[in-house]
Amino acid sequence: VMPRPPSDCWGRRLFRIRYGVFGTESAIRRQPPRWVVLGGAVAHTPEGQWEAAHASEVSVATASRNAIVALVRAGAGVGLLPRPRAALHPELVELRGHGSLEPLERVAWVLTHESARKTPRVAALVTVLVAHLSRLG
Repeated sequence: VMPRPPSDCWGRRLFRIRYGVFGTESAIRRQPPRWVVLGGAVAHTPEGQWEAAHASEVSVATASRNAIVALVRAGAGVGLLPRPRAALHPELVELRGHGSLEPLERVAWVLTHESARKTPRVAALVTVLVAHLSRLG
């Protein structure tokens, strides 16, 4: 996920990844809400920095984005999640009122090296990936 692909790559821009704060109904009702946040080696990312500024009471910090989704789904707290990922889990509800999350938005791409772009199997794979992944945005 990057604003622009490297100059030696070719690809297709898929969609913008937008973020929200999500949790289960019970996790959202807790006041103040407990948070599941990025920690360790990924705490320095834009998402981790946003959490450091906004997450008042942290219940769990993990370097695994998959663990964050699982913990939020289990009710361990609320968490900052990409909206397409949260939409896969109907038990998650978006918690509003956390200011602008727009600076966290990213662009999703399907990329290949420029020299491989016209290789038939690579071109076919890019076509299939774009068709399926575009539905997520």
